[in-house]
Amino acid sequence: MEKAISILTVLPTSRVDEISYHLWEQGILGLQELPPEDELYLPQKGTEFREPQRVDDWTKDELLIESTTTRLKIFIPESEETFAAVKSLLDLHALPLLESEEILPAHYIEEYKKRVRGKSFGPDLWIGPPWVNKTPNATHFIIDPGMAFGTGEHPTTQMITEWLIENSSRDFKNIIDIGAGSGILSIVANRVYPAAQITATDLDLNCQEEIPKNFAHNQLSTQKLTLLCGESADLKEISEDISNSGKTYDLILSNIYGEVLAQLSPSIKKLLSPNGTWVATGVLDGPARQVFESALENNFVIKKTYNRRDESPNDAHLWLCYELTK
Repeated sequence: MEKAISILTVLPTSRVDEISYHLWEQGILGLQELPPEDELYLPQKGTEFREPQRVDDWTKDELLIESTTTRLKIFIPESEETFAAVKSLLDLHALPLLESEEILPAHYIEEYKKRVRGKSFGPDLWIGPPWVNKTPNATHFIIDPGMAFGTGEHPTTQMITEWLIENSSRDFKNIIDIGAGSGILSIVANRVYPAAQITATDLDLNCQEEIPKNFAHNQLSTQKLTLLCGESADLKEISEDISNSGKTYDLILSNIYGEVLAQLSPSIKKLLSPNGTWVATGVLDGPARQVFESALENNFVIKKTYNRRDESPNDAHLWLCYELTK
């Protein structure tokens, strides 16, 4: 990539995740959420005159969330086709194109590196890029997403990572990571279940290169890894092939938006072995949760539900993670 373009738009904060998902589908390079002009949280009584130290020091104002906007910077390759696709998406959702400018890849990469600093969470766990100092005495997962989706810093990634480690004593032999992106969950699964065969799927062809690279960053072999990227990652076709072969997966991992998971659930049901487990995250509390849980009725049993917010006081959403069986 010799050049890239940055596009600036503004949208309701409550719609950032929905629009972001659709933008990634258009082949963008990255997103940057610029600081909102208004806070989404108000300080609790007694904390008004000091700098809040914890999220608990704040009380969320739901009305403020609905009225707050976020400026979103979109990075795309210098391509008329991609620019037109992104512009059409913004027009479809009545979002303005405030400005666009040509940027050099080095500028984009440096901006990206400033934003991704790594994250500590759970029982002494750390996920982050190779260019920052790691947290001492923690289990490290190194992720440089490059052109693929996923830095590992999101609460949804944290919840599945913790679930995998907490369930390390279970005997999973065939695992599929749906929407693998940069390969984070496949890497954690390989570390936790080294004897398991892992299939990583993603519609983004960039993942074909980025996932093996991240396996190498973590000193992991790809011998037990199968990659299905682009057209070969079509879940409907994969599930039909499984119906013919009889091969199923005893563990399915997915970190995709709830509305999309609802659409994929019939195929996932075919992929899952009779006693298998599906760990699904990416579901927002609210309408997306209702859509997803409605799709589960009469097909899956919810064994456990987890939830987590981002640590930032300006995060507007509660994310959910499900442990499911047939």
